[in-house]
Amino acid sequence: MIIDRALQNRWLTELKDLYPERVDPELLDELYPRDSGAREHRDAQLWYLYEHGLIDLTLSPEITVGVPKILNVKATKSGIDFIEADGGLTAILGTVTVRLHADTIRDLIETRIAESDAAPAEKKRMIDKVKEMPEEGLKHLATRIIDYGLSKGPGVWQALTNFLS
Repeated sequence: MIIDRALQNRWLTELKDLYPERVDPELLDELYPRDSGAREHRDAQLWYLYEHGLIDLTLSPEITVGVPKILNVKATKSGIDFIEADGGLTAILGTVTVRLHADTIRDLIETRIAESDAAPAEKKRMIDKVKEMPEEGLKHLATRIIDYGLSKGPGVWQALTNFLS
């Protein structure tokens, strides 16, 4: 099977415009030139989109050899959101907020201090200060640590780039 992204994009756009109607796949043939193998190519593309949850297919109940006949096609919410430039409601509803509680930030900082090469007395003094720090102070400290870490040359940027790739 040849993946035909341009064709899939045209079909998803067309189905989005017709949503919530179901469409006879023969109408989609207008968006693809008829030649030998066109129906097989069309059906393969539709099955591919269906298996990714971008369209819904109604299949013929008749028992056939091979692939069941596709009676009609409809875009799904995922298909519409996929074709939308902003990601649709999926992008809005799928926003994730990450919150680190003060205790988590405190534990992370204390662990780094304990693992450092500082003298034991210095480690204790720093850990005690972190334990006494109010939540706002921890937020400010965490922001400064992140900013400092990101400003520390190509090593940090390379690690960040590798991690985000």
